[in-house]
Amino acid sequence: MADVLIERRRFPRKRLKLTCYLQIGYGVRARGFTHDLSQEGAMAEFQQLPKSAQNMTPKAGDMGSLMLQYHKRGEPESMKIGCRVMHTQANFIGLLLFHLKMSNLDRQHLDMILEAESGVI
Repeated sequence: MADVLIERRRFPRKRLKLTCYLQIGYGVRARGFTHDLSQEGAMAEFQQLPKSAQNMTPKAGDMGSLMLQYHKRGEPESMKIGCRVMHTQANFIGLLLFHLKMSNLDRQHLDMILEAESGVI
């Protein structure tokens, strides 16, 4: 009998390409793009995975922050969300977003971005 995949995510992911910056630990920062996004998770793609001063790439369990860039009423905006690396594969990093620790305004903006499925709200 074939194994059945069980969806463990509480919120559906939306395919959404937003410019993002991932910072892991102290000073390790890389620019990339989200591949998909939800209230509690993101898959981000980078040309090269960020490396620390010790030449280490992110690994599951590493804590950091993800800065998402978007536009609100034609003006560039950004939000910073605490996160944890869940997995890495090639140039992709799966992140758990600390949704409940976000400000109410950032949470509202993230909900609007997801509802519009666009980085322009």
